[in-house]
Amino acid sequence: MTLLLELELGTEAVDRAKVDLVVAGFFADELPPRGPAGRVDWRLCGLISRQLAAERLRGDPGDAVLLATFDRLAAPHVLALGLGARAHFGLDDTRSHIQDAVSRAGRLGAESIALALGDLLGVQDASGPGSAARELSELAVEVVNSALEQLRIANAAAEDQRNGQQPGGTPSTPSGPQTRQPPLFRIRLLMEADEALHVRLALAHWAAGQPEVIFDAQRTRPDEPPVPSGMNTATVPPIGP
Repeated sequence: MTLLLELELGTEAVDRAKVDLVVAGFFADELPPRGPAGRVDWRLCGLISRQLAAERLRGDPGDAVLLATFDRLAAPHVLALGLGARAHFGLDDTRSHIQDAVSRAGRLGAESIALALGDLLGVQDASGPGSAARELSELAVEVVNSALEQLRIANAAAEDQRNGQQPGGTPSTPSGPQTRQPPLFRIRLLMEADEALHVRLALAHWAAGQPEVIFDAQRTRPDEPPVPSGMNTATVPPIGP
């Protein structure tokens, strides 16, 4: 079984996550952005806010822009993704958001991303007192399940190409070097320290039954140097004033 996913938990702020790509979801009805996207916007001197004000971004689902951070964040790039209206954002939207983020990261050549999981929980329905930790744990499993499914799809397509097959199993003639084995994709889920214990237990139980996943519940990598980026920076769109 091919290893596809390395999963980590972190308690640092989103601007301190040492990954190739920080994913910052923002809502169409919040200007300026709030939560982790707001922190990224502040670090980038209002760059996301200016994109929204100029209507280059609207915040609709699928709306996206890739931004260079110019060393203002630990990550070299931020992928700002629209989430739609906050009031209408639910679990299905969360799944779509994660799958979109993983798919885009793969196309950009990123091998690691950070997601602020606790912020996504804030827009889910609470079912009563004491439910937050349980909901966050359930959401974490949903998130990584969605990411793993997206990685399985990408790996199957790469396997077809290595075997000289078109998607769906149709034979094809290789015209160049075969596709290399896909790298291990790393997702770092960010949350508050008091939330991490519950989520760690839930993810450890989930990962025990997933041979494609490495879950390192001990390391938080606070002092590790930035991950070398293999991203295709030529895809970064020009940003206006």
